[in-house]
Amino acid sequence: MSARADKHQRILAELLTRPGNDVCAECRERAPRWSSWNIGIFICVHCASIHRKMGTHISKVKSVTLDTWTKDQVEVTSSRTIPLPRNMLSICLAERQKHGKSQS
Repeated sequence: MSARADKHQRILAELLTRPGNDVCAECRERAPRWSSWNIGIFICVHCASIHRKMGTHISKVKSVTLDTWTKDQVEVTSSRTIPLPRNMLSICLAERQKHGKSQS
């Protein structure tokens, strides 16, 4: 891993420790490892799949640990990552309940 990529990973890891970022912004599942970086939220793998289906014109999804992040993506995520109202987009919770998964 390059020094730049390592720095980006450290920043993302720190962001995940902030209040509210330790759970999926959509369904409240613990330990999200995905992000809709243009919206500035952290999400679980299930909600990441739903966000991807919305299209990149709405939500740009990246893995916090598997993908390489650019400086701009980290900065956008960092500047927008704030505690959000529960189920801000609500589509993920509805999908999750439709598939018989309860909230964590």
